[in-house]
Amino acid sequence: AAILHLHARDPKDGRPTPDPKVFMEFLPKIKAKTVIHDGAKIGSDTMLIAPVKVGKRAVTGAGSVVTKDVPAETVVVGNPARPLRKRKKPKGDG
Repeated sequence: AAILHLHARDPKDGRPTPDPKVFMEFLPKIKAKTVIHDGAKIGSDTMLIAPVKVGKRAVTGAGSVVTKDVPAETVVVGNPARPLRKRKKPKGDG
């Protein structure tokens, strides 16, 4: 399960708006450009600032703010998220 929290702005005046129609206008663009690959693990309270891609078997630390793509098999942490280390290959994965 995921919670999507957006701060939409009215395109006419740039002011924040709670109007669901404005949210729905931007949602398909954001959803289409954010990709979480197989085996990736998203830590609790992580914010993915769209559009980003989280690579295969990548991990985001709890509370991280991901503003850039996360390479495969990389652990990122912090605000903004920065690479901490590469993940070890699983056993039997030659």
